[in-house]
Amino acid sequence: MYRKIVVLLTALIVGMLGAGCAGRPPGAEKAKGQPVPPPQACFHPPYDKLCSSIPHDITETFGLGYSSLNARQQRDFDNFSWQSFVALNWPANNDGTPSAKSILEDAAAPRVWEFYPSPFQLFGQILAGENRTTPEVRLRASRKKPRRFFTMLATRSNPPNLKPSSFTEAGTDLPLIDRNLNYVVYDIAVNSIEFDYIKNNQLNTKKGQEAFQEQGKRISFPLGAYEDSEKKTGGSIGAMEIKTAWRLLDPKKEDKKKYYTVEGEIYVDTAHSESGQPLTIPATLGLVGFHVIQRTSGPPRQPQDWIWSTFEHVENAPLAGNAREATDISLPLPAAGTPPKTVDRTYSFFNADFKGPTNEPPPLPKGETVYKWAAKPPYAATYAFDKKYGTQVVRCWKIFPATEDVNKYFQKLLKGTVWENYQLIGSQWMGGVENPQLENGNIPRYLSNTTLETYLQFKPIGSCLACHSYAQTAVQGQSANFSFLLMRVR
Repeated sequence: MYRKIVVLLTALIVGMLGAGCAGRPPGAEKAKGQPVPPPQACFHPPYDKLCSSIPHDITETFGLGYSSLNARQQRDFDNFSWQSFVALNWPANNDGTPSAKSILEDAAAPRVWEFYPSPFQLFGQILAGENRTTPEVRLRASRKKPRRFFTMLATRSNPPNLKPSSFTEAGTDLPLIDRNLNYVVYDIAVNSIEFDYIKNNQLNTKKGQEAFQEQGKRISFPLGAYEDSEKKTGGSIGAMEIKTAWRLLDPKKEDKKKYYTVEGEIYVDTAHSESGQPLTIPATLGLVGFHVIQRTSGPPRQPQDWIWSTFEHVENAPLAGNAREATDISLPLPAAGTPPKTVDRTYSFFNADFKGPTNEPPPLPKGETVYKWAAKPPYAATYAFDKKYGTQVVRCWKIFPATEDVNKYFQKLLKGTVWENYQLIGSQWMGGVENPQLENGNIPRYLSNTTLETYLQFKPIGSCLACHSYAQTAVQGQSANFSFLLMRVR
């Protein structure tokens, strides 16, 4: 799968470089005559107070031909991303609605997004017979509260009869190993808007997808919009997908107070167990990656589409020594990121003592084809570099300076909570619905999450949007409107 995506995306480079990309690194310049607006904690009054409301849309108007990263205009998208992050991670009541308590309080409460349905509920529910008796189904049935006692499973994002994927990264069959030689595990959730669209159109089965295509319909997830775009009131949010990355925390080595954590169980099937026996591993899991895509309408006559908002823990990985600006389109791209000359902290996925390659997957022993879990920690020690190092990760694309300003603003508001330890890596959007190659393209040109797209930063073009533009359903040739979830059906 990884190799297939690399080949496809490499072919995109030539076609996309001319459209939607500035030919020079932009810096953090202001648009002429237009000051950069201040960050906003909430999209409605009071604007300087964190709120539990998820923004629906970007309503500001941009100049024609906007195709490069500009501090003033990007501010709207970075505000949108942070406002969404805060609202999604707001403490939730038992029914999943936002609590009356602030995000600055009630640290032990589940978060709003944790009540969103998983793809398993979309695609797993259609399975019958023996598949319903898998360990995953039994574990889920035993849970008393929706996702409060989090269960991370090797097959969480897939029905039990599909390939496990929650400890391999999106678009690859490769795992990420932290400094303690444990695997990172992943999770996916969708909001009710997207869930209902898929279910009501019977897109959760291949037969339903075929019927949808035969009827001449085009998959187009609901767009977010306000009823009153000037006052930003009413209306509805659009379709949304959330991907999260978690590392197993060792209480003897990590400060749990720095992470949002859940107590979970990791189910490993026989094919991915070194012993050949299935494993159920209790673990404290710390959030290290939070990736949101949300569909919006955009300003009148300037349609957008999905907005990508990607967040990481501040201690994930350092900036590469040869890191590039997010809109620098000069070729060729480096083969890999180089280690920084110095580091100022301990990172989860970087060790200054390691002298080997960066952003390279752990090597498989000769003759093996899948990565397996040991029965006891460290669970990925078999695949350690030099028998003692995990994946050596560096960030290949610089965070836009104006985005850093927004990070500082929100981190200050969130001071004293775990959330001050998270940062927005970037907000990527497309300046045209459905066809980024012919419109304004990716803005910024590059965006990658080091925990979710470790091996795709330079291979080939490091862009969330470009990768998702190839998303298809299980029916060959049927566009999935930038969502890879619809490939999971049978």
